[in-house]
Amino acid sequence: MMKKLASLLLVLVMLLSICGGALAEITKDSTMTVQIPQIDDKATAYAYKIMDVTYSEDLHMVVNPGVKWATEIEAWAVPKYGLAHEFSETLSEEALEAFYIEFLIAKNNKTFGEDYKAYAQVYNDAEKPAAVELELAMGEYILIIEGTATIYSPVGLSVKPVSGELICNDFELKSESPIIEKTISEKDEIVDNGVGVGSIVPFEITTTVPVYSSDYENVTFNIIDTLSAGLELIIKEPISDNFTIKLGDEPLTNLDHYRVVKGEESGPTFTIEFNYETLPFADSGSRKITVNYDVLINDEVSMVKDANNNAAQLYYSTTPTTVTEGEKKTVPVYTFGFELVKYHMAGDGTKTKELLPGATFELYATDKDGKIINEPLLFKSTTDSRDIAILDLEPKRNTINRYKLSIAGSKDLVVDANGLLYITGLDEGIYYLKEINAPSGYNAVDGYTKIEIVQDGSSELLKNGSQYYHLEVENKKGIALPPTGGIGTTIFTIVGIVIMAGVVILLISRNRKKNV
Repeated sequence: MMKKLASLLLVLVMLLSICGGALAEITKDSTMTVQIPQIDDKATAYAYKIMDVTYSEDLHMVVNPGVKWATEIEAWAVPKYGLAHEFSETLSEEALEAFYIEFLIAKNNKTFGEDYKAYAQVYNDAEKPAAVELELAMGEYILIIEGTATIYSPVGLSVKPVSGELICNDFELKSESPIIEKTISEKDEIVDNGVGVGSIVPFEITTTVPVYSSDYENVTFNIIDTLSAGLELIIKEPISDNFTIKLGDEPLTNLDHYRVVKGEESGPTFTIEFNYETLPFADSGSRKITVNYDVLINDEVSMVKDANNNAAQLYYSTTPTTVTEGEKKTVPVYTFGFELVKYHMAGDGTKTKELLPGATFELYATDKDGKIINEPLLFKSTTDSRDIAILDLEPKRNTINRYKLSIAGSKDLVVDANGLLYITGLDEGIYYLKEINAPSGYNAVDGYTKIEIVQDGSSELLKNGSQYYHLEVENKKGIALPPTGGIGTTIFTIVGIVIMAGVVILLISRNRKKNV
């Protein structure tokens, strides 16, 4: 394909090859040595011819149209891509990559017939990576490296006569390992990966399927996902209904394309096994896989930093007989809590805070508009050692009452004998605390106490990196007067007015008697 093709092949640099060779007289059968640099040991380099150069031996030059499709692939190529010279002149990098994929799929499916073979091939029989050489005639080729743990992308080679000698374009070998990415897919709903018990967290996994050659008779390409104890896959039956899987923009709905295997308790939560041979790469025009699924945050979630992880990794073929585990991609989610200290001021004038036991509270969440949700949240008592461990505070705090937000539980939050209460499993957001029962002899705090949990550094950071929020609530002794505007105030006002009216009437009556 023309010089433009060579420029489009300048991709990420791993290995660089510069080809060249001089001939006294060029004929259609002339060849040149093309050096392929540093391929892995036991690997084979194949050069598949896709275009012939229209060279005139009489004129000693390339004549119109310049290139034409190789005879074996012409019937396949023309309907899809048009004439060879028109295709090469308008080629973009994206179109070139798509062509390589389509070509390899067709070759592997024997679309070009049983007799279509590589024009040249060479095996690296060294005990280490080494350069190899191919003898190539004029033409356009696709170079494929096979039989190696390294997955190489196809590369274009262009061998043409220039000033009386055959010249090969400069090219680069690009190796790739499939990369997996994992994210929380709805960032507008879940801020900074903060979650609470009962939250539904949507995850998204993306990866790209490599191009495998015909040597790979049984390709393995699996996504393995492992959830921590606090993250629970929302199970539907069949299990495949838990996932939305796409190849490019097209949903994969045919279960011949993949299957989902539920894991054991001690291993991965689930595995998605793709059937490489049946995946519709040609129809979708893409090799990008996207997986979406939802996870429930249950009451096993911990406040310990990085304890609630969701890890995905690939398990894929790297040679016809070797399967490799890819690097794990982990997405943590975070949950929050707060410590409540119940106290009163000592009556000795020292302004000392003395802790008070025995108060009972309820905690209310808010909706997206900041309004209090009528039903209080439910909690369960917890002795979760992970959450206890984060309280690296004074020893007496090891006896505080601990509650974790729960899908089912009690609404009562009771302050312990030390005047302390600890709550975990909360999401970021605004909450309201209401005192239901005050300690004996003290007045309950009227109304609601606002608590706002945000990841802005306002929380106290414990030694192990976990975050909690500190709240102090004071109780006072004495007669509890209703707040201004309450019904009790109205009653007192009415009674006062009646008494004052009675006094006025009495005074008027006495004055009349004196005047009689």
